[in-house]
Parts: sequence; C-alpha cells; structure tokens
Amino acid sequence: MDHDLNDSSNKLREVTLPVEGMSCASCVLTIEKSLQKVDGVTAAAVNLALQTAEVKFDQQKAGINDLINTINSAGYDVPPSRPD
Repeated sequence: MDHDLNDSSNKLREVTLPVEGMSCASCVLTIEKSLQKVDGVTAAAVNLALQTAEVKFDQQKAGINDLINTINSAGYDVPPSRPD
C-alpha cells in the first residue's frame, strides 16, 4: 500500500513493506528504532502479526531503498514485490 501525503513544506510518502524473520516483540522494536534513525522518516510502525512495517517518510530525504537497506542491516528481510 502506497500513499502520498501532502504537507505544506515537503512531500511525505507512506509505504507498507513486508518483513520476514520477525518472531517477537524485540524484533519489532529493533526494526522500529532502526527505521526511526533514518533521516527523513517521520513515523515507523511494525506489525508482528502481519509481518509488515508501515513507514512515513520525506521523499526528499529518504527513499524506499534506504528503508529496505535499514531493515536488512537490522537482520531482517524485505522480500521482493510479487507482480499482481
């Protein structure tokens, strides 16, 4: 799911990324804290049950690849998107 959110000073985007490898609340916190350290990320919420990370970020400061690399660096996987 992808949303563009208009802000008066910048362009925010919201993405929901699938995340593999999470097994507990500690995993959720690790990913959330890692994502929140990325310049431009305004919010990060990870759902263990759905195995997803919902991230709001400023597209002028960060991109989806930055978010994926951050999740990977934390020790978790973001599987490639499957065609519809």
